[in-house]
Amino acid sequence: MQKTKIQEINVHGLSVEKAITRILYAIERAYFNYDFEVRVIHGYNKGDAIKTAIRESDEIINSPYVRNVRPDLLNKGVTIIELHFQEEDYDY
Repeated sequence: MQKTKIQEINVHGLSVEKAITRILYAIERAYFNYDFEVRVIHGYNKGDAIKTAIRESDEIINSPYVRNVRPDLLNKGVTIIELHFQEEDYDY
């Protein structure tokens, strides 16, 4: 089975609460699939509330799976959530 490195989730048009719930699920799924990061597409006009919530959410920031939460430097409508991994976690 080939493992992917990035998982992507689109939360356009969702409420902040529903978006955070889906993002937390995506983070957990990505971690157990050995993905390196989750790209959250929230948009940059109407997506500002979700963007702010993601970057300030204690549930996301303090998740044992999350290493870092940062904006995508090339697309202001995307937030990158980097995941924790250690080399010994990988089954090559």
